[in-house]
Amino acid sequence: MNIKPEEITSIIKKEIQRYGAQIQTIDSGTMIQIGDGIARVYGLDDCMQGELLEFPNGVFGMALNLEQDNVGCVLLGSEEGIKEGKTEGINIGENKKETEIKNEIKTLIQKGKLPKDTLDQITSLKM
Repeated sequence: MNIKPEEITSIIKKEIQRYGAQIQTIDSGTMIQIGDGIARVYGLDDCMQGELLEFPNGVFGMALNLEQDNVGCVLLGSEEGIKEGKTEGINIGENKKETEIKNEIKTLIQKGKLPKDTLDQITSLKM
C-alpha cells in the first residue's frame, strides 16, 4: 500500500477548511451596568477592541473600552431586553478594520436588524 503525501495533505486541508467554517465564538458574560446606550459586561476575557458583539436579544454592540475586569461597549440598537445582573451567551465577532465594520453595519441596516441612523451615530467615534 502506497501512501502519497499529496493525498494526505489534500485531505487535511479540506478538513481544516470545513472545521474552520463551523467555529463560532460564544463567550458568557454578566451584564454589570447598562444605560444610555452603553453596556458594561464582566467575563468577556477574549474580547478585543473594535469587535462586534451580538447579544442574545439580537442587539449588536461594539467593544470600545477594555478594562481589566469588564468590557464597555456601545449598543447599536435598543437596550430593551438586556438586564443588569443577567449572565448570558454573547457572540464575539472578529476584530475588523473600520471599513469592514462600516460595511457590516450597512448590511445589518439593510436587513433591518439595526436602525437606519446607526451608521451616522457611530461615525463620530474614533476607531
